[in-house]
Amino acid sequence: MISISRSVARQFRAVARRAGLCKVGQSGSACVRLIATAETLCLQAANGLAAVEYQKAGRFDAADITVPLQLFADCEAKNDGFVTVRRNDSSGIVASWADRGVPQQKEYASVDAPEMPAFSRELARNPPNLLVALRDAKSTTEISSTRYALDCIHLNGAIGTIAATDTHQLLVQTGFQFPWRDQVLMRSTDVFASRELPAELPVEIGRTESGVTVRVGEWTIHHELNKDGRFPNIDRIIPAPTAIKTRMQVDAADARFLTDTLGRLPADDQTDRPLTLDLNGAVMVRARSEKSPLMELLLSRSQRVGAQLRLQTNRAYLARALELGFTEIGFVNAESPCACQDATRTYVWMLLENKGALEPSTEALRIDSLSVSSTGATNPARSGVASPTRTNAITTTVTPVNRVTGHLAPRTDPKTSVKTHVVAVSSAPQPTDVIEQALELRNQLRSVVQGLTELVGQIRHQRKKTRLMKSTLQSLKQLQLLDA
Repeated sequence: MISISRSVARQFRAVARRAGLCKVGQSGSACVRLIATAETLCLQAANGLAAVEYQKAGRFDAADITVPLQLFADCEAKNDGFVTVRRNDSSGIVASWADRGVPQQKEYASVDAPEMPAFSRELARNPPNLLVALRDAKSTTEISSTRYALDCIHLNGAIGTIAATDTHQLLVQTGFQFPWRDQVLMRSTDVFASRELPAELPVEIGRTESGVTVRVGEWTIHHELNKDGRFPNIDRIIPAPTAIKTRMQVDAADARFLTDTLGRLPADDQTDRPLTLDLNGAVMVRARSEKSPLMELLLSRSQRVGAQLRLQTNRAYLARALELGFTEIGFVNAESPCACQDATRTYVWMLLENKGALEPSTEALRIDSLSVSSTGATNPARSGVASPTRTNAITTTVTPVNRVTGHLAPRTDPKTSVKTHVVAVSSAPQPTDVIEQALELRNQLRSVVQGLTELVGQIRHQRKKTRLMKSTLQSLKQLQLLDA
């Protein structure tokens, strides 16, 4: 008989699910082996591609029972209650626990123990950000690739780098210690994004002939190596620093504004979701669709350094660069890959064909990032404190545009700026949605134009009636003169 915490069952199942262990793999099945000794409780799960082990120190009665992972799904909870697992007389498994004081008991068929791989005994110690690096690398892989092993993470032991690509984007991270000298391809899962893994502890990593072992705290995670796969030559993809002709330096406030806004901009192509970056007299973002007008975001706090450039990109990669914390993007030209770099990371992505880049237009609906202020706002969902609802006056400022060049007109006295709309909104639940305000303003302006059109029509109709009445009176006067 083995007793384990229901919260441990929940945590282990969450990690196992992200590691892809909730389904039958190449070998074994969706099951967990519980091994209790006098001083340790060990939980193990594997499927031939990945393996997870959890060890907890304590006092236990020696036992060894393998249970279906579904048992954890049935009994898991966030509290510290316990579930007791034992074998019954028919070699089946019985699990007992209390749910809000109500006794629960369920029987399960016996299952075979998972075939666990051998973990590496030679481990190199790394800072906690190794977990973040592996998580971000996994987010850059491609599952359905055939020519290259793009579903794997490339680990270079000689220089301590982690690389991943899906042929559209590339992420290279450096500064890690690996206890091997060659290059390996590790099959990847989403397990490193598990919130159950401690984020503040050092991370150890090692390898065997068949896989890579990662250990953090009480958790050990093992992934199989892809020995037959090939990885593309990433050195040819990364632009040389001397080749960069234009740099877009994004202010922190503008980065937050863009991250919150990019997903709401219109687009007809839902695959590439293109938008235009215009690095000319200012830093401008443009997007449109058949059902929406041309929309421009003016990043007033950001700047261009180097040659002027207009290009087209997939907004998802721009958004990811900002989410990764990059504040400068380098461009060779409008067709070559662009790159972001800091002390330990390089992020590169492919641009779209430039023929679809949107040019300036006086008909564009423009939003200046300076008109949006979200600093100092409290998010009730994070703070846990219910903020009182209050009404704020939010003013959208339209910046004058040169009708000849489409560029920004020179800045003049602030009194010459045109205030186009003031709308009262509740600021407590969420930050202000500028796009929705702009669209609402557009709809209101359309209603005003329609009303003016109807008014002009009524005035014209009234003029016709007035002219007709004057003509009738003139005719009556002439008849009176004839009668006289």
